[in-house]
Amino acid sequence: MKELEKYKKKLKKHLDKERYQHTLGVMYTCAALAMAYHYDLHKAMLAGLLHDCAKHMPNEKKLEICEKHQIQITDIERENPFLLHAKVGAWIAKKNIMWKMLKFSMRFRFIRRERLL
Repeated sequence: MKELEKYKKKLKKHLDKERYQHTLGVMYTCAALAMAYHYDLHKAMLAGLLHDCAKHMPNEKKLEICEKHQIQITDIERENPFLLHAKVGAWIAKKNIMWKMLKFSMRFRFIRRERLL
């Protein structure tokens, strides 16, 4: 849980108050889902915590990272670079060896979206 506290401190510095509260809410929702579906609690909480880690980043920087690291950008994303925060956040997490944790977050979004449809 030390790792969670470290990332919480970092995110609190970079995210505005509302985004940080949203991020904590997602982290707790992921924890509840992990308990319900017998998934690793720590990994789920970390995925929830990091799901918006690139949200605060300037749009120009998101485009720069995508271009530098061959991250595919659609025409719509190029016109609306704020949409790239998920792709850039996944790259940041992967770079920091967090890819497995973020995959849980992505799977959860997919499962939740399917249930809502």
